[in-house]
Amino acid sequence: MAQGGEEAVLGIGAGAGDLAIASECVARLFGFATFPFEPFSLGDVDERGEKDAGLVIVSTVPPRHELKVSCRPCPFERQLHRRTCPANVPALTTPEANAPKTTVRQKLESHRSDPNCAACHRRIDPLGIAFDNYDAIGRWRTVETVTAGTGDNPTLDPSGELYDGRSFKDAAGLKKILLDDTDRFAVAFTEKLATYALRRGTTFSDRTELKHVTDQAKADDYKLASLIEALVTSDIFQKR
Repeated sequence: MAQGGEEAVLGIGAGAGDLAIASECVARLFGFATFPFEPFSLGDVDERGEKDAGLVIVSTVPPRHELKVSCRPCPFERQLHRRTCPANVPALTTPEANAPKTTVRQKLESHRSDPNCAACHRRIDPLGIAFDNYDAIGRWRTVETVTAGTGDNPTLDPSGELYDGRSFKDAAGLKKILLDDTDRFAVAFTEKLATYALRRGTTFSDRTELKHVTDQAKADDYKLASLIEALVTSDIFQKR
């Protein structure tokens, strides 16, 4: 979300959410030079992950491991309104104790050698791998700390290629690609906003009305105020 009061617009990318506040503990953890709970500009702190990855990772990965690929439903389903694969898939195999240390990316590449797994993983893995430079709470790192195996901790490679052929070298590159999917992001955002406003989940019968809401917002360059106005004046909200 871009700042700017009534001129706030939907989006993913530069200028979106550049202001933040932090408690004393959070500021110390991430090295912010700010007073507790005083608004400050994030500026070029993408390397430390607070702007791009912290919230996504902490809210979606299991507590025992910083497995960013577990975040894959977030950008696909929550932000871009696309469905991913079923969750009932086998877990990654545990490497032998005397095997060289490997990154999660390398384990997934081995997993994708199975044709039954490759189709789904080609779509979902790049969305998690892009965030590999961030640990479980969004701090920047260049190597993955691996407890099992031998040798040095392996160097991370956050580059990837989406299933449609678009490639990126890191999370910032993925963010630029997502800018091309603003329409899908708006549809997903409208659905989440409607869920909050209606106090219920949206259904198939709501799609036509929600599309009308999104189309109205698009006509005004996706200004947030226009989107909210279109929703609260729509039949789906007025007749809830």
